[in-house]
Amino acid sequence: MVLVSADPCLIISEINADNPRLDITEFVELYHTSGQRASLDGYTLVFYNGNGNIAYKVLDLKDHSTDDRGFFLVGSVDLVPKPAILLPPNTVQNGPDAVVLYRTSAARYTEKMNVTAVGLVDAVVYMTRRSGGAEFLAEILTPGEQAFVEDEAAHEEDESIERCLLSEDQWGFQLSLPSPGQRNNCTPPAAPLASPFINELKLGGGQVDGLVELTDASTAGPVVMVVWDGKTDQSLRCGYLGQRSWCFLGGPTNSRVAQQVPLAEDLPSHHL
Repeated sequence: MVLVSADPCLIISEINADNPRLDITEFVELYHTSGQRASLDGYTLVFYNGNGNIAYKVLDLKDHSTDDRGFFLVGSVDLVPKPAILLPPNTVQNGPDAVVLYRTSAARYTEKMNVTAVGLVDAVVYMTRRSGGAEFLAEILTPGEQAFVEDEAAHEEDESIERCLLSEDQWGFQLSLPSPGQRNNCTPPAAPLASPFINELKLGGGQVDGLVELTDASTAGPVVMVVWDGKTDQSLRCGYLGQRSWCFLGGPTNSRVAQQVPLAEDLPSHHL
């Protein structure tokens, strides 16, 4: 994962390294987060083989630019839309491998060179469940992060590794249907589960009714509340609070709760 930059920048947005049957629609998609046309002068795209950790393809992006929406495609001749840089079929290796974007003198990068982090802008290290063996590439290119595992069976037809916002400030990767030159098919991040807590407690003072108020627990799923008698160390009544976020509780024989909040009459007496 990488942090979302406050300034527009160029990232590796999507990789499709393995097609069903023949590898004739492989691609690497770059994206400029401004969503506008941007020059690629000074950038170099390097493909690394995890078997030996050496470069097998180097592309100088000088004189190229993204399209008016910020996208730039490198890919097979049969890919639609047509890539700006065409590759022969079966060029992008299936893993364990890496695709790396650099910004420094293109003369620094050559085929068969050893993997390097010098000038690194962005990198995607990937492997399959069967291949493994991408640890060294990940250590050099994405330290602290494991290689992305591509599941060939994730989708019936084809899938690609797509960069998505995992939270407000972090990019990560998901497997989804290929979307060359288009917005990625990202699954929105799940909302964090809210942990309810007791917001207000009103003691009954020997009367029938007391009040226990909880914060909104609707996203936390079913919540169990247990009321204990400190003298006998026995539970008096349990309430399941699902969509409702508060309840009224009284004594063991006269308890009443808000409507549509069922009581758990038969729960065993133990701490939860």
